[in-house]
Formats: sequence, structure tokens, C-alpha cells
Amino acid sequence: MNSWIFQAKPERYDVQGYVSEFKKIYWSVGHVKHAQSISLGDEVFIWKAYGNPRDFAGVIAHGFIVEPPTEKQKILLPQNLGDNYWRGGGFEKSTVKVGVSLDDVRPTLATGALRRERLDADDILSKSQIIKVRNGTIFFLKPEQAVRLKELWSKPEYLEDVIPEEKEPKNPFWNREELLLALELYIQNRKSPPNKSSKEVESLSKELNQLRACIGGPGAKSLRNTAGVYLKMMNFRSYDPFYISQGKVGMRHGNKLEPAIWNEFFGKENELFKACRAIREALKELPEYSSDDSEDDGFSEAAEGRLLTRLHKLRERSVKLVNAKKNWAEKQFGTLTCEACGFDFAKVYGKRGHGFIECHHRKPVHELGDGHKTTTEDLALLCANCHRMIHRQRPWLSVEELKSALC
Repeated sequence: MNSWIFQAKPERYDVQGYVSEFKKIYWSVGHVKHAQSISLGDEVFIWKAYGNPRDFAGVIAHGFIVEPPTEKQKILLPQNLGDNYWRGGGFEKSTVKVGVSLDDVRPTLATGALRRERLDADDILSKSQIIKVRNGTIFFLKPEQAVRLKELWSKPEYLEDVIPEEKEPKNPFWNREELLLALELYIQNRKSPPNKSSKEVESLSKELNQLRACIGGPGAKSLRNTAGVYLKMMNFRSYDPFYISQGKVGMRHGNKLEPAIWNEFFGKENELFKACRAIREALKELPEYSSDDSEDDGFSEAAEGRLLTRLHKLRERSVKLVNAKKNWAEKQFGTLTCEACGFDFAKVYGKRGHGFIECHHRKPVHELGDGHKTTTEDLALLCANCHRMIHRQRPWLSVEELKSALC
């Protein structure tokens, strides 16, 4: 008789739920060598790997092989496959299954699961494959390892279940819009930058947190706090010729965007200030981010950043404006056709296609937040294909550029 450890990763498969529901379970056998080696009567320990967030790893059940490696469609109890326990869109890839009858199930620490740490501390088991290799789903146990593991399993520790503390999310890297606002503050105060306790830095900190609320994404409590804002502003000093000409270096622990943005806007303060005004105007208009904004619609983020991209989408999808544009076009031309390729939904799809077409905002993204109110003249009617092609890559194309690119 051989002994085995069968391992499952909880982020992919709820093995605790599976062994708790069924006395007889089925395990995938992906390698030929395992299919040839596993026999009726072999001993099996079911192992749960560490979860995410990290909790505990170790043995949660014990049993014996009662059905040899068999094609999935020929197993005796297909209702026991436990396919509903797959997570994250996972599914069963192996077509060969082995049946295990469980005689002792302890799915949690409170019910006596055998923690990995006890194997780590054991002279015999610390050399086992499950400890040294980890990756895999089936591990062979040497005879002395099987005996020792059975001894530890027979002496359970009943511990309180570990409920891992939820780790505070890391702050995201500074994006283009945030860096523009930080650069603006630095440029306005090059010779004497405000300190982290100043009203200017405090005001920018609040503004950046408002921006983050509009574009979404995780962040810690320290997200864009005054200390972080001050340091980011001072990172720009390391690129300032006025500063480095004095033999000084400055703080260079920033990200790759900083030198690119410095080179793009240094000496072009009016362009920088205009871009920052557009960002602030967008902040006034945009609501806070919601899950509805995360849909994958084939849009590549504009070079001007996520905030103005979101404003662009918001204005393109204004029901009032879109309907006004469609009504104008129908009165003017009697139909709705794509301004790039000429596609007419009503002509191709009949009644189902009548009145259907998408709207695209013509105005450059960086000008959207500059106090401009969108009118029907700013919108172009496009079929879905042409609209996606305009937004598919950076830089976005104009309608005229797309039209000239058509084969």
C-alpha cells in the first residue's frame, strides 16, 4: 500500500466545502505515472494549500482509494464530482479521476486540521515533497513519512480558526493627472516650495483624493496624504536645472512618468496650467466612480489620463445630447449613417436597425474639461466598429483620420 497527499489551492477550488459535503470524493490524476502508481487501498491525506488572503495550510481529511484511476465519464458516482466548488471561473481539465472514501474530515483548525507548521518542525516530514516542492496536486509519501504523518494526524490540535486580517491595500502609482497637478504646484513655487504642513499642499492632497474617488481603484488610508504629496512635488526638483545647477541632486525615487512629464511641460507653463484647469473642470462635472464605469468597452485610455477619458465617455453617452444629435441628423439627411464608413443600420437591419447608431465626441480629450459645454456640433455619428477603432489605441484618431485610413 502506498500513501499520498492530494493538494488543492483554495483560490481555485473550495476543497474545504467539497470534503465537508461528500464522504466519497474524486480527485484529478493528470500524470500517467500517478495513474499507473495509485492503487485500491492506498492511503490519502487531503491537503489545503494557503489561501489568499493567507490563512492556514495543512491536512484537512484522510481516506483510502476505493476507485482506481478511471475515465471521468465512467466513474461510479458522477454526482460527487463537486464541479460547483470551482472558483474564479476555473474548471476541470483532467479526464481521469480516482475515487477516495473519506473516514476522517477536519476542514478547519477548530475541528483539528493538521497545520503545515507541524510538518515543517518534524525531522522526517520536513523532507517530504509537499514541504519541499509545494507545486502540484499529487505527492508521494515515503513509508516512514506516511507513518509519521499518520501519528501527527492522530493527535489533533484544536485551535481557533485563523481569520486573517485584511491587509490594507497598497497605494497605486501616481498617474498622469495627479503628476500634472503636483508639477503645477512645484512650478508655481520653484524657488521656495511649500512644506507638507502648508495650505497649498493640504489643498492639493484633498484635490487628489477627490480625483481618486472619480477614477476608482484601491488605496490605503495614507492615499495622497500631505507627506506623500510634498515628496512627489519635490521629486520634480531633481529635474529642475535651476536646482541641479547649484550642484544639488534632489529626490529621485519617483516613477518613470515624472521625467517624461517634466520634459513635456518644462518651459511650457501655459500648456501645463491649461491641462490642470481641464482636470479641475472635469472633477466638478464627474460623479464618484462606480462599478458601472469598469465595463470593458474596447476603449484604450486616452493619453490625457483616466479622468478625462471617463469625462469623454460620460459626454458621449449623454442621452439628451445623443438624442438631439440623432434627431438633427434624421431631419437633415432622412437617415442615420456612420460619418466614417457610411454604414446605415436601418438599410441593413430594417426596422430593428432604425434609430440605432453611436455617438463620438469630436473635441480633443484635453479640452473637455476646459469649461466647454458639449453641443450637438461636438458629436459625430459612428457605427460601433468605427467608434471602437478610433479608441482602440493611443493616440485616439479623429473621425477624419479614421476615414482616410479606411481601405
